Amino acid sequence: MKSTLKTDMRQMMLLSVVCLICLIPFIGKPLHIDDPLYVWTAKQIAVAPTDFYGYRINWDWGVELPASDIIKNPPGMSYLLALAGVAGNWSETWLHLLVVVISLFLILGTYCLARELEADPLVAALVTLCTPLFMMSATVVMGDILMATSWLWAVFFWIRGGRTSSHACLVVAALLVSVSFFTKYFGICLVPLLLCYQLIKRKNLALCLPYLLLPVLAVVVYQLWTAGLYGRGLLFDAARFSVASKGGKLSLFGQGFVCLVFTGGGMLSLVSLLPLVPGARKACSCLFVLFLVISSVLFLQGGYAGRPFAGPEGFQWLQLLHAALFGAVGTALIALLLWAVIVDRSAETLFLVLWIAGTLVFTAYLNWTISGRNLLPSLPAVGILAGRLLPVTVNSRSPVLRYGFFGPVLLLSLMVAWGDKSHAESARLAAVRAGSLKTSASQKLYFQGHWGFQYYLQLLGGVPADTRNMAGNRGDVLAIPANNSFTRMPDMNAVDLLETVTYRAGQLVSVMNPAAGAGYYASARGPLPYLFAKKHDETYYVFRYR
Repeated sequence: MKSTLKTDMRQMMLLSVVCLICLIPFIGKPLHIDDPLYVWTAKQIAVAPTDFYGYRINWDWGVELPASDIIKNPPGMSYLLALAGVAGNWSETWLHLLVVVISLFLILGTYCLARELEADPLVAALVTLCTPLFMMSATVVMGDILMATSWLWAVFFWIRGGRTSSHACLVVAALLVSVSFFTKYFGICLVPLLLCYQLIKRKNLALCLPYLLLPVLAVVVYQLWTAGLYGRGLLFDAARFSVASKGGKLSLFGQGFVCLVFTGGGMLSLVSLLPLVPGARKACSCLFVLFLVISSVLFLQGGYAGRPFAGPEGFQWLQLLHAALFGAVGTALIALLLWAVIVDRSAETLFLVLWIAGTLVFTAYLNWTISGRNLLPSLPAVGILAGRLLPVTVNSRSPVLRYGFFGPVLLLSLMVAWGDKSHAESARLAAVRAGSLKTSASQKLYFQGHWGFQYYLQLLGGVPADTRNMAGNRGDVLAIPANNSFTRMPDMNAVDLLETVTYRAGQLVSVMNPAAGAGYYASARGPLPYLFAKKHDETYYVFRYR
C-alpha cells in the first residue's frame, strides 16, 4: 500500500488532536472502581519500591487483609503512577494525564502496526479510537491501557525485527512483552501468539525465537520474587483465584454470548464500516436480520444471562434491544474472523485472527468475570484486520464518505465514558457530604462499600465498617452506597437514617448499575456493558448510631 511520509504524519497528527480533544475533558475524573488499588500501590511504591504490596487494605466485607491477598494484577502500572503521583502531589489530573499519554501511544501504535501489516492505517486507528472500549479504558488509571499499549508496540517491533533481521527491534519487542506481563498477567499470552506467527511465517526462526525466552525468564523471576516477598508466587495465586471465582449458572454457550454482547457494545465502531464494504446494503440487511433473530430468541426466552426481562417496572424492552444489538455486532465480528481466514490465509491475517480469538476466549471462559476492560488488547487487532479486508476501491472515495460514519459512534462512545465519569463524581460528592455530617471530632465516620467511594472517605478520615460486627458508638456516622460492592444494611434498631443522598450519575447512559442491567466492569453486576435509557440515580444512605 503506497503512502508518503507526509500523508502519514498528517494523519497521525489528526488522530493525536482528535484523541486529545476527546480525553482532556476527563482528566479531572475522580478515581473509580479499582483505581484506588492502583493508586494505593503506587503510594506504597513511592515509599518502598521493592515491596509493592507490603501494606494492608480493607476491600472485602470490611475485613483488613494484606494487599497481596486482594490484588490479582501485577504492579507495573502503579510504578508509572508513582512517578506521576509524586510529581503532581497525587492529583487526579496528573494521574489521568499519564493515562492520556499512554492512550495516545495506543492509537499511534495501531496506525504504525497497520502500516506495517499493509492495512488502511487510518481506518484501523479510527476503529480503535471511536469505541466505548477505548474511551472507558483511557479515562481510568487502571493497568489495561498500559498492557494493551505495550502489547501492541511489542508486536510492531517483533514484526519489524523479523522482517529486517534487526536484533535491536527483537530485544525491544521482548522487553515490551515483559512490560505487558508486568502490567497484567494476560500479557504473557503474547509469547505463544508471537511463536505461532513466526512458525506460520517460517522466516528467521533461528533469529527470532530465542528472544521469546526473555519474557519467559521475566515470568519466572517475578514468580520467585513474589514468592519470597509474600509467601507464594502471585501469578499462580491469581490463576487459582480466577478458577475458584469463575463459577456461575451460565452454560458455556451463555458465557460466550455474554462475551459477544460485551464485545459488540465495546466495539460499536464496527458498524461504521458497513457503508465501506462491497454490497453495503446486503451487509446492513444481514446485520438487521441477525438483530431480529437474536431479539426474537431473547423475547421467547423471557430473559438474558439469568435475568428476566419482566420486572416490577414492566417488561425491559431496552435491555432486550441492547442485548440483541450488541450481540449482533459481536456475532458479526466472529463472521469477520471466519471470512478473513477464507479470503486471506496469509501469516499476518491468521496472526490477527488468533490475537482476537484468543482474547475473546480468555474473557469468556478463563477470566474470573466478563468485563469490557479485558477485551481491550484485541481492539487494535480488530481495527487492523478491518483495514486489511477493506477493498482498495474504498480509497477512491471522499474522506467524508470514508470516515464520516465514525463521528456518530465516537459521540456515543464519549457519552458512555461521560456516564461513567458521572458515576465516579457521585461517589466523591457523597463521600464529602457524609464527612460533613460529623458534628464533633470524637465521632467516627464509618462506611461500607469500596471503589472511589472508599478512597475519598478514607482521605476524610473515614473507617471501613467491619460487616461482621457493625456496632458503633452513639453519634458515629455510617455511610452506605446503594450501588457498590460488599455492602449490607445495618440493624435499623441501632441507627437512625440521617440522610438519603441521590445524584444524577449521567443523563442518558448507565455503565455500572444492576438496576439497569449494566455491568461494564463485571458482568456479575449486569450482563450489558452499558445501557442508554432513562437515568438511574445513584443513592447513598447516611446513618447515625443511637
